[in-house]
Amino acid sequence: MASTIEGIDHVGVVASDMDRAIHFYTSLLGFSLLARYKPKTTYHREMAYLRFPGTSGAKLELYTLANPPAGEPSYDYKLGMREIALRVKNVAEEIARLRSAGIEILAEPVRSEAPGVPEDSPVKRRTRAAIKAPDGVIVGLYTWDEKKST
Repeated sequence: MASTIEGIDHVGVVASDMDRAIHFYTSLLGFSLLARYKPKTTYHREMAYLRFPGTSGAKLELYTLANPPAGEPSYDYKLGMREIALRVKNVAEEIARLRSAGIEILAEPVRSEAPGVPEDSPVKRRTRAAIKAPDGVIVGLYTWDEKKST
């Protein structure tokens, strides 16, 4: 089975200060803010999506932690870069292909919606899964659906 990777989707970064991070990427590097919201999860305090400059459509996902853990954090809680996120045609098919190749699956495909984000936002709905790459690098696999779920 051939890969269905279409290109970079987003880079995920755990930020210690959301205002400072947004200011840095928008004011200094030319990113544009797509959405900023408080998700209904136990570990996110706040999330933001910024669009990379240029025409790629790639996004930067920033989030802060509600309760940063003591000691060595798991990948979801580690400050700094969290993952390389790739846009794929079908998350479930790509996970099946990679599993059959012996790749460690960190997260099975899950569909989610961002609360408080406008219905027509390009970051409202997504399906996500994650794998472990060499040297512990996390690779997220994503599809985005701009249409309202039925």
